[in-house]
Amino acid sequence: MAKDQNPTATRKAILDSAFNLFYHNGFQATGLNEIGESAGVSKGAIYNHFPSKLDLGYAIVDEVLHEYVLTHWMGPYREFENPIEATMKVMENAKCFMVESEFNLGCPLNNLVQEMASIDEGFRSRLNRLTIHWVETVTASFECAKKSGYLRPDIEAAEVAAFVVAVFEGTMGLVKCAQGIEYLEQNAKQLLTYLNLLRQSDNQISYSLECDSQSNLVETNSSIED
Repeated sequence: MAKDQNPTATRKAILDSAFNLFYHNGFQATGLNEIGESAGVSKGAIYNHFPSKLDLGYAIVDEVLHEYVLTHWMGPYREFENPIEATMKVMENAKCFMVESEFNLGCPLNNLVQEMASIDEGFRSRLNRLTIHWVETVTASFECAKKSGYLRPDIEAAEVAAFVVAVFEGTMGLVKCAQGIEYLEQNAKQLLTYLNLLRQSDNQISYSLECDSQSNLVETNSSIED
């Protein structure tokens, strides 16, 4: 076991190992000894940084999971001006991830919600706060598109955003259960059909959910007006 000569590095190793094990095996099925072995530290070293397994779990949500969702699921809404294009990019990212993980993992946020939200208030409140942040990020993107004239002025951006996140999370669960990508492709197509109805103009966005980092993967016939 490595000595705790660098507390920051040790803490990060614990968090990374715990996140990976929780993601693959679930929070309740993962023990501190297993986390310590994976991180290369003793069980005592874990307690030096986290008073309990629950505290470690909370830190995973607040730090590691937050960064994961921010990068993979919220990121496209900061990258693209077009929220419909961003939504398709998120679905595309999900397809690539699910194929690479052989459909076994699902969404780490949704996994913890299903496992822990009903039995521990600390987990529930943190997971809810992260979900709200996600919905608010999507809402802001749709609001900007309304102001630009790209989307119809009568749409309720917050309601659309909550619907988009719900479709995504539900789809990830279906794909994980079915062990195949069909639900994701079907739901992405139907979600795009719905979102195109919110557009101000008749020009519609087309999509192709392909795992190809060399292409844009989402094609649009027009961009948001300046």
